[in-house]
Amino acid sequence: MSGWLVVAVDGTLTHHTTTPTSALIKEAIGDWWDMVHLPSGLMGWVDGDGHPKGLERNVAGSILLMALGAGRMPYAGPVVVTGWHPVREISELTEDGEYYVRTVHEQIAGALAGVAGDAVFADAVRKTATDVLGAPTPAMTVIPLGGEGR
Repeated sequence: MSGWLVVAVDGTLTHHTTTPTSALIKEAIGDWWDMVHLPSGLMGWVDGDGHPKGLERNVAGSILLMALGAGRMPYAGPVVVTGWHPVREISELTEDGEYYVRTVHEQIAGALAGVAGDAVFADAVRKTATDVLGAPTPAMTVIPLGGEGR
């Protein structure tokens, strides 16, 4: 097994060799973490309050999660990627899973830095980065029971 990965808002990827736990994820992300469902035995984790707290958008982390199968969303704050098991839930990345995530991250980082090999991929990454930075901040409206909108 291979621990878990964190993408900081500056795009830096850090590998942690410990077994991921909800407490470690909370420590890496913040008090209110949200799950980002990914295929292939992976799970993404983001700060669910990142935008309201005014955290910087994580362009590389957002694009990484999209490339791994998540929906299009401008995530704010650090992004964590762990393994996922339907029974045990949070798990370490497999060696193959870590290699896959690292490879995709490396391609995204190269494209953002202007040194990617595949021009079509690099153009798509840079376009998506523009979209992530320019997207409206996700918002939530709370309507009390019995209030307006019912």
